[in-house]
Amino acid sequence: MKKDIIMNKHELSNLLYGKKIIIYGAGKIGKTILQTLHFFNYHVEFFWDKNSDIIKDKNATPIIRPDFNVIPLELRKNYTVITTIFSKTINKNIANNLQDAGYNVVYDIKNIDAIIYLECSERLKNKTFKFNMTQCHNCPVPKDNYSCDIFYNYIAHNLAKGVCLSATKKEKIIIPKLGLSVSNKCNLRCKNCNHLRYLYKKGDAIEFTPEELIRDLKRILNVIDLVSQITIVGGEAFLHPQLYEIIEMILKLPKIGIIQIITNGTVLPKDSGLFELLSDDRIIVEISGYEDRISSALQKKLKKFISELKKLNVNYNYIKTLQWFDFGDFKNRDYSDEQHKDIYNNCCFISNDIFNGKLYKCSRSAFATLLEKIPKYKDDYIDIRNGSLPELNTNLIKFLNNNVPKVCLHCNGTSVLIPVAGSQSIGE
Repeated sequence: MKKDIIMNKHELSNLLYGKKIIIYGAGKIGKTILQTLHFFNYHVEFFWDKNSDIIKDKNATPIIRPDFNVIPLELRKNYTVITTIFSKTINKNIANNLQDAGYNVVYDIKNIDAIIYLECSERLKNKTFKFNMTQCHNCPVPKDNYSCDIFYNYIAHNLAKGVCLSATKKEKIIIPKLGLSVSNKCNLRCKNCNHLRYLYKKGDAIEFTPEELIRDLKRILNVIDLVSQITIVGGEAFLHPQLYEIIEMILKLPKIGIIQIITNGTVLPKDSGLFELLSDDRIIVEISGYEDRISSALQKKLKKFISELKKLNVNYNYIKTLQWFDFGDFKNRDYSDEQHKDIYNNCCFISNDIFNGKLYKCSRSAFATLLEKIPKYKDDYIDIRNGSLPELNTNLIKFLNNNVPKVCLHCNGTSVLIPVAGSQSIGE
């Protein structure tokens, strides 16, 4: 773990001030913090969450809609609120409002990461730590630059094949997350989709063969030490007629840890054997939940999809509390250098996506370039298929260290939160 985010139990006690605790946000981060606080015998009074009506909490901690006035002004100094919103910008704004209202607030992501990491390190000491695919995948502690040594050591020694992480940090090339776009076809047409599906015209759809995708992956694997997570994504990944072959081939590759598949869960595979393949211990399926924003027919397919996953004990997450951001149009924002860096550093969607033989920072960059909504910025992507492996190695290091890609000048980042799928319904 990075030294600047390591915490001990005494520091945790000081951070919480011995106050009553409220967690703002009952999503993945909030639930993980709750579990950690329970481990250290801290009691959480309740969650504040705008989606309290659709979230269930098996731990029976109350979840209510945010109302800062529910606590009398003179008593707020007795409470510490831990804010756990995915977007750093929005999280900071909420924290400022809470502080102005008289609450003690813990919002710095480094502190939140350190609290969660502390539980795992304590469990390692007392030999009660057990790697759990779903929990470790959901854990917000950063996986970049070897930040979480617990995670990487498990991935390297137990999941990935042909990995050696004994070299010094400077010699390692570890990619925390590598997106693999198998196609851009989707059965939904969501407003504000960050894959820009709503902008496609007839003829814009692209689908890649398993051979093309694996060839690109192998080129990258030849010049790196570890990919902790491959994320298979579309469009809608389950529309690809050869998804089984793609997953099967990836499972055989070296230096790859977790394989995540993102889906809306409304496309039932024609090949029933695909569900059996998904039960592999290294695979986790993440379902984006749209609730009643999709048709009743699609909701039935979703229930069937989840039922099949459960039947075969597939690792999966169903995300009810999606956060949907308005990334805006594609005009150049003319940000200052500091604003430019903030847009990139505070973004939650940097996924290093392979698309059509090139590696992009995010799907918006890939698809906006494809649709000619932004210029082809040569430093924003690298060509995987051409050039020597030493050249690819050099270009990859430069790409991963670039924290000011020009695509960010054409984006709002994660500063504007909007209703899921925008203001309109979504459908087939």
